[in-house]
Order: sequence, then C-alpha cells, then structure tokens
Amino acid sequence: MRMFRSSVRIEAPLYPTEDEDRVRRAMLQLFPSTDLRKEKEGKEDILVGSPPSLDLLKEKLAQQSIRDSARTHLESRANRTLTFMLGKQAATVGKINFMDTIGPLGEIQVTVEGDIPGFVGWLTEIEWKGGEERDGESCEREKGEKGLGEKEVMK
Repeated sequence: MRMFRSSVRIEAPLYPTEDEDRVRRAMLQLFPSTDLRKEKEGKEDILVGSPPSLDLLKEKLAQQSIRDSARTHLESRANRTLTFMLGKQAATVGKINFMDTIGPLGEIQVTVEGDIPGFVGWLTEIEWKGGEERDGESCEREKGEKGLGEKEVMK
C-alpha cells in the first residue's frame, strides 16, 4: 500500500437557478461523508468541503476502467498543487467525467496540495490480483499457436 500526505479540497459553484440539495447530492455521490458548507466567493455562492476519504473516487476510476486516462489527465496538470475539474452533471449519477473547461453548469473543482506524485500514483494504481489486472480487466498469459510465444488474452 502506497502512503502519501496530501490535503484535498472540493468546491462547486451554486448558481441561483440550481437547487442546493441537488448540487450537494452530486458532490456526495463522489465524495461521501464530506461535510459541505456554503460560502461566498465574491458574489457567487459555492459549496466547499474536505473529503475524509477518496476511496470511492479511486473505486469509481477502476469501475469505469479509466485509471490510465485519469493518470494522464492528472499528471498533465500536476505542479506544486493539482487542480482538476469533474463534471457536475455526471456526478449526479455517480460517474466521473474529467473536464478541461468550465461548462455551463459549472464543475466540481478538486484541489490537492502535498505529495502530488504520491496522490496520483495511489488514486490511479492498478491492483494486481491473481493474473495481471489492467483497468479492471484481468489478463492471463497463454501459449500462442505455432511457436509464436505468449499472447495476452483479455477476460
């Protein structure tokens, strides 16, 4: 198990046309048990919190088979801090959708400070069980026909 020390903050804009409870539920779909509070940022209301755990986010990356693309997306943004956006609309149904730009509904912004390489490595790591595992799909090695050596068979 890889250890890292990082702090995480999530926030999402709360527009006048949005139902605060729906935005709150969307955020909690990806970050359960987070104590969300309403704050003012300029003239805008935002919901803010620090998730006690990111285990569900990690699990959803595996379920959606997007760990490799998540790693690439996150590493391209890594610096002293890591900031990335998740689609608010996708979050309402418990799905992860990395966003490059802010959409009309606003997004859930995630900011990570601390051990960024350790955080990205932990969040997107592939767990090896039995055979090899690649983004949720197990692989087995088989002997190829006609002496062609080994080949991977995805199951």
